[in-house]
Amino acid sequence: MSNAAIEFINVIGSNMEEVNKPLISIKNVLEDGEALGYLGVTDEDQGMVEEAHDIVSNWIKEGKEFL
Repeated sequence: MSNAAIEFINVIGSNMEEVNKPLISIKNVLEDGEALGYLGVTDEDQGMVEEAHDIVSNWIKEGKEFL
């Protein structure tokens, strides 16, 4: 689990209005190319985005709902 992926997950969460950041919403952002572009993600960041997606997906599978 890289620090860059965790930091990116936190950046997505910090851009959300909700006090409790739903992981499913973060996962949706990670799957939305337009939203990722808005966050400044480039092709070079694809590996970090994939890792962040895997981390969030695993947290959801483990029953965690919020960041």
